[in-house]
Amino acid sequence: MSDNQVSFATLGNAVGFVVQLEGVVRVQAIDGSERTIKQGDPIFYGETVVAVGNGSATIEFVDGAQIIVANEAVVEITDEIFSFGSDQELVADATTDAEALQQAILAGVDPTLIQDAPAAGEQTNADTQGESDRVDVTISRSNLTALPDYGYDTANSRSVESGGNVYYGPTGYKVPEATTFPAPTASSPVENASVTVPAANLVTNAQEATSVTVTLENIGSTAQTVSITFSDNDPNTPDITVAATNLGGGQWQVTGVDLTSLSDGDIAVTALVTDDGGNQSELTGEITLDKSADAETPELALEVAATDLVVDSSEVNDVSVTLSGIDPDAATVTVTFSDGDPTTPDVVVEAQKNATGEWVVPETDISGLKDGDITVKAKVIDEAGNESTKETAIEKISESGISAVKDSDADVNTISESAANGTEVQITGLATDADATDEVTYSLTNDYNGAFTIDATTGVVTVADNTKLDYESDTAPTIEITATSTDGSSSKATFTINLTDDTSESGISAVKDSDADVNTISESAANGTEVQITGLATDADATDEVTYSLTNDYNGAFTIDATTGVVTVADNTKLDYESDTAPTIEITATSTDGSSSKATFTINLTDD
Repeated sequence: MSDNQVSFATLGNAVGFVVQLEGVVRVQAIDGSERTIKQGDPIFYGETVVAVGNGSATIEFVDGAQIIVANEAVVEITDEIFSFGSDQELVADATTDAEALQQAILAGVDPTLIQDAPAAGEQTNADTQGESDRVDVTISRSNLTALPDYGYDTANSRSVESGGNVYYGPTGYKVPEATTFPAPTASSPVENASVTVPAANLVTNAQEATSVTVTLENIGSTAQTVSITFSDNDPNTPDITVAATNLGGGQWQVTGVDLTSLSDGDIAVTALVTDDGGNQSELTGEITLDKSADAETPELALEVAATDLVVDSSEVNDVSVTLSGIDPDAATVTVTFSDGDPTTPDVVVEAQKNATGEWVVPETDISGLKDGDITVKAKVIDEAGNESTKETAIEKISESGISAVKDSDADVNTISESAANGTEVQITGLATDADATDEVTYSLTNDYNGAFTIDATTGVVTVADNTKLDYESDTAPTIEITATSTDGSSSKATFTINLTDDTSESGISAVKDSDADVNTISESAANGTEVQITGLATDADATDEVTYSLTNDYNGAFTIDATTGVVTVADNTKLDYESDTAPTIEITATSTDGSSSKATFTINLTDD
């Protein structure tokens, strides 16, 4: 056959072509043969187009009209779908007469075997023997049909309603079932397949959600592609679809899938398997996503009894801590006491959940730990394995005496550099003496040159002289608190106070020209030429920034860099020595604190 022949019988030239295709669409020719079409394939008059499963095809006819065959529809290309114009002719031109072609089809012989049309450039019998062997059949079209009496009998066509669509086709043609994915059959690649999720991912926590693995087992050898989609069924959250890798032996797998963008809850796992015939089947599974942890719950709290912030030898056997704000899905809660010495075993106790749902930590014996600071750490693990912690500290001493000085104010130690005298700096010194008759008082052995003072009884630190505070000189002054017991013992500790900048205390300076060169340019200076002027203004506040603008740019002749203050030529057509030998500009400098200043500068032109 020549390149422009087809392997099935047709009624002349193509009447349309497939311009868009999704899934599987098949066509039955007039001789009863079937083919699966591809984008760009021709469609001939009298053929039947069938959308298989969820396949669809858009066919554009030679007259520009289009139809869409989809959702398991069956459409026969007849005059109802496409009609030749009344002045057109349907011409059958072949080296074999029409009767021989018809008889071959009725006898069950492939009609293409007798369609030996010449290749391009070859001579035909008509060329060498005249017109005696040529048969032309011309049928004038007047909105009437002309079908051969082979293939199926259109008089026996039927309409079948399935899945909400009406299908037209030959009596012997089987209309596809109205289902997106056919149920597995003996030849389906998913007949004996299954979705396997590792046990660790069945309930996926925050850490595991960044790398999830799913494996498909026993996928048939006809499978060509497999994709796996993860969905939380939330329309506001995009599904995640990943192409699976064929591991061989019926195994397909995706690994390292990041599900952190999905919402917590049940996640549908859907595998779409496409076989070598274009048929699609799906498998489903499910995992539970739980990325939330108590660490994200600000209510979680760990509190040590006030009497146990400092414990001596008489108190080390029954240290009491309290937990609160634990999520209902907590699975285990532990509290660890550690002296930081790797040679000393930590003391770990498990909290118990009581009948009211509260987690209770039993009184703990820490006598085996060394004296000094003891870290107390609570760890909560939820059902998904998410972990959160909370930490505090106590002090253990062997004998009665004053404890180390601590800050009992939990707030951040931050004030403004302009804070009024008497303002609390969020530091409260605390030291204790286990002896009931002893009392503790406080003093500042370093008051930052008189800037701060402390209440001798309460330990509260306040501003004494705010003129000693300057953010630009020191952003974090320090003080030293000394606690003294009436038994003569004492302890001390250093604390840092963070200052914030008061941007209103200093304004912007006057604008100056920091470029020492003479401000002279040619009247023909190119655009972008620096005019030897660089605006400069400063703001003493460390956090303030200064920007520059031209409030007089000499009618657009000049421009300024907002950051550097450098002035350049913007439009040299505005410069004319004969009209003005010394144009002026005005630079305005503005600070982020809102203050501003301005100055006028002269630019000397030279004659070109």
